[in-house]
Amino acid sequence: MQLTKKAPAIFKYIVFILVFSSANVSGAEFEYPELSVTPRASDRLEMEAAKETQKRWTTHIPIQVSALATLTAGVLQFGSTDLVKDPDKRAGWAGILVGGGWLAATALMATNYQPYGSAQQDVSALPRKSQREQLTRERIAEERINAAARLGRKIQWLSVLTNAGAAIYMNSNAEPGSFSKVVDGATIAFAVAPLFFRYHWIDVAEEQRDYKKRIYAPVASATVFAEPGSGRLAPGLALALAF
Repeated sequence: MQLTKKAPAIFKYIVFILVFSSANVSGAEFEYPELSVTPRASDRLEMEAAKETQKRWTTHIPIQVSALATLTAGVLQFGSTDLVKDPDKRAGWAGILVGGGWLAATALMATNYQPYGSAQQDVSALPRKSQREQLTRERIAEERINAAARLGRKIQWLSVLTNAGAAIYMNSNAEPGSFSKVVDGATIAFAVAPLFFRYHWIDVAEEQRDYKKRIYAPVASATVFAEPGSGRLAPGLALALAF
């Protein structure tokens, strides 16, 4: 019976907190998290684009380290090939082609592919006067951020599969007990390094997504309520929406 009497008062207090917390937020921002998130996707593009030129030669380091290990193992393979298994020394060429190919590809991307810079130029040219135009602008900015992250994931997995595959192939065709056998084993470990040292593009996309999730996150706090009838204070829990 006592719980039934307290329920209306608690409900009113919670409703009051929810209304008070959202009083300074417009209806449009409440409806569209793209417009209320801080920083907005377009702002994040601008910040990342400003740093992109300086970071372009370090963006692909995990892939390049893996590729360099594969290339080195391929060169060493020629002196330690098991000629019974690999009389044409194809394993060494596999390591050179895979490792060298990734080094060339990442160098080409570093000089020609800057996702944030190109996206920022495209987004900044869009109109942003009306609410609809702002929403379009932010959603396109998010799409470009997510596109860079998706490409980063594809590159990482393709790098792991090709470098690990080449390393395993070389290891299986190296002379038993040779130094090349040891290097091939280490190359397999280097091949999976990109999975632990991810692209910055992936981190940016996940951070921006996390910022949006926090917009409507409930915040619980301890407080006191006045009991109906007696007016005595009793401990309680308040739930508010933080913006």
